[in-house]
Amino acid sequence: MTVGKYTLAALVLTLLALASGQSALGAAPTGCNASSSDATCDSASNPSANSGGNTTSNAGPNGACNHRTCVADVDSGLLDEPWFRPCMQCCQDLCERCEWCTWKADASAMIMERSKPVAQTVLVDANGASLFQTSQLNFNDAVGPRISITALDCEGWGFEVNYFGIDGWSAAGEFPNQGNLAVGGVGTPLALNDVHFASISRLYSTECNFRAPLLGNLAFLAGFRWLEMTDSYSAVGTNPTTMNMASGTILTHNHMYGFQVGADGALFQQADRWRLNGFVKGGIFLNDADQATSFNDPNGLGYGAANNCHSGAAFFGEAGLAVYIQLSKHVSLSGGYEVMFVNNVAQPANQLGNTDFSVTPAVTTVDVNSGIFYHGATVGLEVTW
Repeated sequence: MTVGKYTLAALVLTLLALASGQSALGAAPTGCNASSSDATCDSASNPSANSGGNTTSNAGPNGACNHRTCVADVDSGLLDEPWFRPCMQCCQDLCERCEWCTWKADASAMIMERSKPVAQTVLVDANGASLFQTSQLNFNDAVGPRISITALDCEGWGFEVNYFGIDGWSAAGEFPNQGNLAVGGVGTPLALNDVHFASISRLYSTECNFRAPLLGNLAFLAGFRWLEMTDSYSAVGTNPTTMNMASGTILTHNHMYGFQVGADGALFQQADRWRLNGFVKGGIFLNDADQATSFNDPNGLGYGAANNCHSGAAFFGEAGLAVYIQLSKHVSLSGGYEVMFVNNVAQPANQLGNTDFSVTPAVTTVDVNSGIFYHGATVGLEVTW
């Protein structure tokens, strides 16, 4: 359910951005500057893509793009169809706009590593000696998709929509066949046997950026980004007195919205064989964070729960390098490495000990002083048309 909700929202935002981006690109420009960055008109670089004798030239002082009169290229029988004629002007406008654009679709897999939680003691033996800390929860590498769609006019102005989602980070700690262990951090310490610790982390991002030529093959980016971060922590064991399963859980959410700026483009290019791309983005975001802490010890300490929320500023930034190898005229294979950092967010380990179950109702606070570092490899395909 969680993945579906955010993926559906990202697709809706993508469609809205595509619709608005078409209007933002506007009518075809009068010409392409030969030094324009990151994009050229397909029709200028590949005249054979235009059809037959219906090609018209719009050559301007800067070397204009040639394009065909779209509706005139349509079979005359179709023009006579009564259902098509009311749509003819819309088709003409859309075709002329798209004729001037370069479109890119990039689909890649991200293999990312996540930094460890801060160190908090959560398990001690009968003598009070520390047996386990949250920093020992080593998250596995997780794989997630990244999808990007970019539209550029022949001068390098345009927009892009990016989405990625990673929900496979998990970590665990096991203490089987051991008893008289005290689990703390979720209220009154629970005395448990056979303790199991688990943590799960998820990160989703959707962004819409407008692009403008900056310098050489580099483009300036400015846009809106929405980030969703969900993390959970749990400790489960058997109460040696009641022989019932007892547990303590902490769940945190960070909903981040804000504007970002950045730059990306080709740092080096070897003809049409391969190129090295780089990018950097960053911004200050409004973070609506919340946390919920609970414990459940049937016939023992009973049940307790508390939650709270906090709003404040957070930072998110990312940077990366990728090599693109041209497989054909329209398809490239990519491989790279990127890093991400987020600061001033809520994490479960920072909420340990923040809840007071001695009062009714129980009260808790939200600690947003965590920072998380992500890094890893990417591999994918880019299609340009």
